[in-house]
This record gives sequence, structure tokens and C-alpha cells, in this order.
Amino acid sequence: MPDNYATVHRCLKIPELLAMIIEKIYEDDDGNKTLATLARTAHLFEDAALDKLWSTQQTIVPLVRCFPSETLEETCDEYGDSVLVSPMLSSLCKLV
Repeated sequence: MPDNYATVHRCLKIPELLAMIIEKIYEDDDGNKTLATLARTAHLFEDAALDKLWSTQQTIVPLVRCFPSETLEETCDEYGDSVLVSPMLSSLCKLV
């Protein structure tokens, strides 16, 4: 590998510099999409990018989607809004 590659790599290991880069990307219109891609690109970026992505959420839906699929199901109500339903609780209610 060329010498300049190692220099860039060491440079990005400086947490303050990496945080500034992540913040600048986050401020962009496609910031979330870019950070998600960056987190999957290299282990060096993963923690900083994911920390920034999870730092602010508009709803709890992204967090709930991390649950096992058998825990909750996402459906729509009569107004077209997303509703989270527990299949386990639904089956228990039917038994009673």
C-alpha cells in the first residue's frame, strides 16, 4: 500500500477529527443515509456513525424494529398510520 494511505488512516483515528467529519456529514440533506452507508463501510467509522444516527430519533419505531420479528408486527390502522401489535398478546387475548 502507498505511504499516503497509512497517513490518512492514522489521521482518521483521531476521535475529535472523526467526530467533526461525522457531524458535517450528518448536517447534509442525505446525512442519515450517508452515515448508515459509512457505518457499514469500515469498522473505523462504525461506532461514530452509529452513535450519531441513534443520538436523535423522531419516533421509537426504529428502536422497536430492532426487536425480534416474532415480538411485534407493524400494521396500519384505518387512517393509514403505523401500528405495532404484539402477536403474543393477541393470541393470549383470544384464549381468554
